[in-house]
Amino acid sequence: MATTHDCGHACVPSGSLRHWMEIERPTETQDAAGQVTRTWTTLARVPCSYQVLSADESIRGEQVQAKLRAQFEMRWRSDVTPRMRIVFDGRTLNIRAVFDPDGMRVMLRIIAEEDAD
Repeated sequence: MATTHDCGHACVPSGSLRHWMEIERPTETQDAAGQVTRTWTTLARVPCSYQVLSADESIRGEQVQAKLRAQFEMRWRSDVTPRMRIVFDGRTLNIRAVFDPDGMRVMLRIIAEEDAD
């Protein structure tokens, strides 16, 4: 997705990141009784590309449950980890993998899954 200018600097084509996602990180707090509570706070809202990798449906009890696996690409950041999650188009997906697809620190590729409840 990144292209290189004549000067050697890599850039991202302006139309390729036409969606928006929020990256959330977990915050754990402990109350007076020692119970740990996890809450999610927004790390960043960033433009991204989006591609569905797979979508499955299963039946649990009387309910049909869907599971989505997707790939997101965004501009490079060093602070995104698999402990985080993505909120995209009203869906929450857990990050499974984060990597630099070409080693140039221009783009960041994220594989994320929506867990069936």
